Amino acid sequence: MKKKISILDCTLRDGAYIVEANFGSIAISGIIKKLQDANLDIIECGWLKNAPYQEGTTFYHTPADLLPYLQERSGQILYTVMIDWDRYDLELLPPYDGKSIDAIRVVFPYGKHKEGIAVGREIQKKDTASSFRQQTRWRTAMRICVS
Repeated sequence: MKKKISILDCTLRDGAYIVEANFGSIAISGIIKKLQDANLDIIECGWLKNAPYQEGTTFYHTPADLLPYLQERSGQILYTVMIDWDRYDLELLPPYDGKSIDAIRVVFPYGKHKEGIAVGREIQKKDTASSFRQQTRWRTAMRICVS
């Protein structure tokens, strides 16, 4: 079996901690474009949050909020966002349409893996791939689940 290593860039998600997700629209578009030009495998575009979307941030209310930043979407790249297992109302998540995100990464704290996986299963019912990231005290473990 041939193994493949995929490269994920999380600048727009992890960098949100530093700039309170307020990168600005031009920067978000530019970062995504440059990552596409670099042929990365996975671009994590930010977070899904319950709060209404504010233009120029990487805290999105629904996947459609990302559309203005994905002008030249590549079919070779997986576009993802992250959600906290207990901080996003999945009723806001529409069925997968292939226009914005391709997958959602679910983050959950140590000891809440059953709850986090249950959230991922609900996401998969909407035909969107999900992956799970468990936060531990010393390291981050990631397990990909394929629908």
